[in-house]
Amino acid sequence: MNIRAGRSRWMGAVSSETGSFVSFLSVAYGYRAAWKLLANYHRYYRLWTLRQVINRWAPPQENDTAAYVRHVCHLTGLKADDMLPNPSQDIEVWVPVLTAMTVIEQGMAWTQVPQREIRRGWQMAFQMQE
Repeated sequence: MNIRAGRSRWMGAVSSETGSFVSFLSVAYGYRAAWKLLANYHRYYRLWTLRQVINRWAPPQENDTAAYVRHVCHLTGLKADDMLPNPSQDIEVWVPVLTAMTVIEQGMAWTQVPQREIRRGWQMAFQMQE
């Protein structure tokens, strides 16, 4: 999911060769971090729409954010300004969003995105004791 390296100490993180992005022990740990970030966007920054979330995730100064939003909307059937629930409370709305974001971030086909790992990351983020 291309999570930038920073001050956060992510569970399951390992040293990155590039230093720009965090690497994880497993795909599920990477999705766990993504779920945590998205829940924080909702809770602390009050980002409740795809447009708001993606503008923070892939800022316009580094990405074609408008195209990113359009592509996620196209892949999920959601509208850019639909109000979305907290990711920690509604996995079914968010799995397609994370799938679409993975398609964009990793250049994968929809059918190649590891749905099981996305769901495992959610369980690790919100159902397991930390």
